[in-house]
Amino acid sequence: MNRVARLDADLLLDLLDSPDLILSSHTLLDLGAAAAGLLDAGLLVPDGHESSVVAFDGTEMASAKVAPHPETGGLGWFDRDNIWHPVTGTQLQRYRLDIGAIFQHLIGNSIRIAKPAPRPHCDGLVWEVGRVHIAGSHWCDLLFVRRLQDPASRDSALLTLAKLRSAQSQLVLAPSCWEHDKPAAIIDIHKLIGLDGSGRIDHGRLVANFEGRDLTITDRVNVSPDGRRLTVDGEVMAFSGDIVIGLVQQLFETWKTGVPRRAAEMLDRAGSSAHSLDKAFGARWPELRRYLTNTKGHWKLDPDAQSRPEP
Repeated sequence: MNRVARLDADLLLDLLDSPDLILSSHTLLDLGAAAAGLLDAGLLVPDGHESSVVAFDGTEMASAKVAPHPETGGLGWFDRDNIWHPVTGTQLQRYRLDIGAIFQHLIGNSIRIAKPAPRPHCDGLVWEVGRVHIAGSHWCDLLFVRRLQDPASRDSALLTLAKLRSAQSQLVLAPSCWEHDKPAAIIDIHKLIGLDGSGRIDHGRLVANFEGRDLTITDRVNVSPDGRRLTVDGEVMAFSGDIVIGLVQQLFETWKTGVPRRAAEMLDRAGSSAHSLDKAFGARWPELRRYLTNTKGHWKLDPDAQSRPEP
């Protein structure tokens, strides 16, 4: 698994909720390997300008400003303890969070997104991201809103959201929400991140939250309409061939009945054709078979891990 799939979702969401979507090279050094993952994934890109913001000050995500030293004239900044930190020209390189690339990463292959051309509103507090496919023939506009925990930013953002309301269905996501008077239409992205360790939004969780209901076991497994993609807890497996596609669709429909014995019997009846499934899924097939024939437990699709129910 590469670093793109292993990005720290909490860090990414914290950065999205910070006062500014611009980070300096000095800040990236402070973030260490996590920042390297963001750069490698293309989620942070140079914006072509020098930065006056060099580092996050402490744990409150407040930014320190570059200024000339009052005595030497060299560039740097004073921290809370009045300690001087000099900076070089390379440390002033600015990077910006690429909203389009970030949502392509968060959504992954399990959710289709059309026209991913994000448009900012209200000084970057609200973004129109594109059109996303929820389920069946249901598409909706994806909006992203940030800084909801800051009262001044929240008021401006909510006013902008109200102006962007349309007759089309809308999905509004935020990196964090506030406790009181939270509109039900705004979904905290933390609630959508799957359990597979990828740091991506899980399709089943997205559908359940969009429909305003609790997550059910059938939300954890989904077969695409063309039968070529099987999604289990946010992990997508692609395959081809009429026999395999037909078997997987039958398996999925049988599994949805909630009777493990029926799914097991269907697999037994598949006979030699089951070898096609074994070939299609490789090392994950035994684990997937146990998953689909057991509705009480919940197993991650990790061929190197021992099968165990999720609490």
